[in-house]
Amino acid sequence: QDVHFSQFAYAPLAYNPALTGVFDGKARFTNAYRSQWSGLTKAYTTTHISFDCPVAKASLKNQYFGWGLMINQDKAGDLGYKNTAIQTSLSYTISIDADADNFMTVGFQAGLNQQSFDPTKATWDVQWNGDKFDPTIPSGESFQLQQFSYADISSGVLFHYVPDGYNAFYVGGSLSHIGSP
Repeated sequence: QDVHFSQFAYAPLAYNPALTGVFDGKARFTNAYRSQWSGLTKAYTTTHISFDCPVAKASLKNQYFGWGLMINQDKAGDLGYKNTAIQTSLSYTISIDADADNFMTVGFQAGLNQQSFDPTKATWDVQWNGDKFDPTIPSGESFQLQQFSYADISSGVLFHYVPDGYNAFYVGGSLSHIGSP
């Protein structure tokens, strides 16, 4: 599953690459942490860190680029399941009116994802000897991949209306995992 946060506004690069560099400022650093199902022995935890900034916003009138870097990691369960994603984002924003109140942004994100688990921590029904669990009994299971990596690509579009320095309206959409893993 993809990362998800209750406070999704604080992890913009995780939801739409077109949000890269789209803010009032010079740089933005975000981080988030979520722990789910804490009653389990090895709860599901998600960590998110991202950095993005507008590029050439001051020198290019009514248009600019955005660049960002995002790292997400999920950990879950007794088998040590881990999903780590490192992705970089690039966006282009242009004003679509003379007053520079309405903007369109297109963004792209690419990176590498890695998933892994430790099958030696698993238990199997065949390891029950009729009286108790015996981990020395072979499970008969074999795993070809305990770790694998794949390239990941996402894209997005965004319309934003900024009438003044205090208000803004955003609407957009994104497509993640283009060319699925």
